[in-house]
Amino acid sequence: MIDPLIGGSGGGGGGGDETRLGSSGGAGGGALLIASSRDLVLNGSIFSRGGTAPTNNGDGGHGSGGSVVLVADRLLGSGTIDVTSERGGSGRVRLEGFERPLASGSITTPIVGPPFMNRSINNQPELMITRVAGMEIPTSPQGDFKTPDVSLSSESSVDVLVSARNVPDGVSVQLRVSSPEGATVFPAEGEPEVILTNGQAQFSVILPAGAGALQATAEF
Repeated sequence: MIDPLIGGSGGGGGGGDETRLGSSGGAGGGALLIASSRDLVLNGSIFSRGGTAPTNNGDGGHGSGGSVVLVADRLLGSGTIDVTSERGGSGRVRLEGFERPLASGSITTPIVGPPFMNRSINNQPELMITRVAGMEIPTSPQGDFKTPDVSLSSESSVDVLVSARNVPDGVSVQLRVSSPEGATVFPAEGEPEVILTNGQAQFSVILPAGAGALQATAEF
């Protein structure tokens, strides 16, 4: 499901050199929720597309598509929903209704189902990186390269502990390590999955020298 509802990620800026300036990244698509206690009829189009980065200077990243959620008793009409991106990742569409013929008009394959009852912001899924190389991470990490949450003295293999809240055990977790040289995702393709067990997942990774950031993700 798309909960909480957030838009697409924008692309990062591109670096410059002696002959050209750096460029901006493409914008991410926005987030839209439309809900009705009766019928919702769409005969036009809803667009939440990701933007393409300019190419006249340093090549920036392209934005991904946004998120669209429609909730009603019946979702009707001949309209279309487009959350794609010409060069970035596609967004997500969720259609909640007891009848959903509108689903055939979505450019991106939608997630469909009956209206989701009892939404609560108090039970949102959450992944938290709680320990790196044996050191506890602050409850509210800043992710600021100038004042890092954790400092290591050498480049070596370290354990990274990810803790979960409202995420079921058995889900595969990925860890993204970003540095000035780029980003690496663990486990790599072809390697065994890291599975959430008793609300935790542990990785053993080599963190590159210099400032960097860690991000844990899961899909379920």
